[in-house]
Amino acid sequence: MNANNMLSVKEIIQQTAKSCETLSQTMDTFEKHLGEWAKEKNTTFKTLEQSQIHNFQVASEQINNLKQQYEETNQRRMVLEEKTKQEFEAEERLQQELKLQQEYERTLPDQGQILSSELEEIKKQVEIISEKLRILENEKQRKINEESQILQFYEYYLGLTFQRVNEEGNWLLVNFLGIGSFKVKIENNIYSVSNCVPAIPFDDLIENLNQTNNFQRFVILMRQRFVNKNRKY
Repeated sequence: MNANNMLSVKEIIQQTAKSCETLSQTMDTFEKHLGEWAKEKNTTFKTLEQSQIHNFQVASEQINNLKQQYEETNQRRMVLEEKTKQEFEAEERLQQELKLQQEYERTLPDQGQILSSELEEIKKQVEIISEKLRILENEKQRKINEESQILQFYEYYLGLTFQRVNEEGNWLLVNFLGIGSFKVKIENNIYSVSNCVPAIPFDDLIENLNQTNNFQRFVILMRQRFVNKNRKY
């Protein structure tokens, strides 16, 4: 009876050892597959991250180009407004001259024919100036529409928007859709940041920005920190 019991215990130990060996092999296989899966996901994530960084850099360059184009267009607009003002003033002077000529024509009947010819010429000049003003106004509106469409393109496809916020100072709201946002302003050639959501450290970036005035790089680094912050969650 005791021998049978001992044999039974031995068999149990052997079966247990075999089960442990099978379990160990299963765990090794699982660990191998898990490692391969993690490696594949890490590679995919790095590729996606590099692609996003590249796309953002390209978008930032295009936005800077757009900003430069906007500034140039705005400068041309100011020149155009000044020119338009001068031409309007010239038109008013022409109108005054026209009135004077009409009065002069009434007081000097003998010179009526000559004055009529001069008046017709003045009218033609007024019409030419008016047409030029209309063309310039249409061109200005076309430029504004084109720039608005480009800004809407970057907002829709890249999720990056800039918005003026006039509250307690002239702030610029920079928003990365689904990632984060912050406000930035420059006063006396000094940049400052507020309302950073989610909260990230940026004191070193602001210090570097004030030293280099490289706003494009500052925006890229802020986005990277937002991405890193979201990745932790």
